Amino acid sequence: MPFIAAPVMFFGKEYFSIIPKEILLKVPNSQEFIINGQDVISIKLFDLYENPNLHRDSQKKYWKITSLSKRIEKYKEKIFSIDAVIQYRARYKKMKTQGSPKRDEI
Repeated sequence: MPFIAAPVMFFGKEYFSIIPKEILLKVPNSQEFIINGQDVISIKLFDLYENPNLHRDSQKKYWKITSLSKRIEKYKEKIFSIDAVIQYRARYKKMKTQGSPKRDEI
């Protein structure tokens, strides 16, 4: 999942485990609404076709309020550790079903 500060962003329930909606609502120009019974947060940093270079301050504010840099690192650690466990289990399962490789097969 890429982490960005786009001009207009929408966040749903699954994302709230990464950044709680209470924090997202602290970002200027954020609003909460319901679509099909689901809580959604909308954040508009600037108009869609405006030059992003003119709005670096609002993007920085978004990153600061959400502590996005720290959250990206935590997310990477979580994903990496989950991937490592999954890979280890798959490797172990394969070794168990095929038997351990002989020394000359390594």
